Amino acid sequence: MDNWSDYYLALSVFEAGSHAAAGRVLGLSQPTVSRRMRALETHLGGALFERRGDLLTPTSLGRSVLDHARNMQDEAAAIERAARSGNERIEGRVTVAASDGVGADWLPGALTPLLQAHPDLSVELKIGFEPANLAGGDADIALRWGQPGPQHSLLARRAAEVGSGMYASECYLERHGAPQTLDDVADHVAVGWAAPIAFQWPRTPIGDELKPRRDVMVATHPSAHLEGLRNGLGLGVTSHRLARVSPGLVRILPDFEVLLDLWLVAHGAVRRSRAQATVLDHIAEALRADREHFRHGELSRYSKASSRPC
Repeated sequence: MDNWSDYYLALSVFEAGSHAAAGRVLGLSQPTVSRRMRALETHLGGALFERRGDLLTPTSLGRSVLDHARNMQDEAAAIERAARSGNERIEGRVTVAASDGVGADWLPGALTPLLQAHPDLSVELKIGFEPANLAGGDADIALRWGQPGPQHSLLARRAAEVGSGMYASECYLERHGAPQTLDDVADHVAVGWAAPIAFQWPRTPIGDELKPRRDVMVATHPSAHLEGLRNGLGLGVTSHRLARVSPGLVRILPDFEVLLDLWLVAHGAVRRSRAQATVLDHIAEALRADREHFRHGELSRYSKASSRPC
């Protein structure tokens, strides 16, 4: 098989979450997407996806194929950037909605190269956990956790997998010791989350949570949650990327990990606006470029620590 577009189609299915959603993004019918995916899986000798609720999640073969497809996509994007004139005039204001975490600590840095390249472009960041109503005009583009939300008139792509684990401070572990098994977690106290979307505690095979006996503090903001952990109040589940930049936090029970999908969503009319389309494409590319940051907590390429001072 030498049709490279089928590998891009597999990546589109993953990002959109289903054959039908990928078809809407690419302008293909759902039967066409399904037929081409079956042909690709037959050629490769195995299934690329399995169903998880309403979404498709990649198999081990699928993850390998997606990694290569992303590399192909990155190379194609680099070619487009090289061919694009540096003097394009992009102007206007674009509104992007995102949660307190990724919207506050990652998005400003990720947008910096774009805004420096286009001085007539501006971005308004709407930060909060309540999902913006894109169809109602609350925002042009949104980053959403877990699910893309209602699909009517929306373009959605599963843009990043965010990895998380169980963490505690060195001082907490010195006082109370580290749990050696998941069952030991019940003997500790927790710094918990009170947010619509949060990383979950481990669960038993029948779905019961394995969590500390009580919450000593509950936070609705990621910085407060991290400070509670750093101050030794208890155990907590947080993303690897935030734990990395929190001195004194130690990962415990490293076999436990939870993945949460981060979706990039826009109203279907976004392509009619040059400014909105430019911002959407830039954020998508930045998320691809930083996939190891979100998945494993590697240093973001947009972090000030990884670039020269202004």
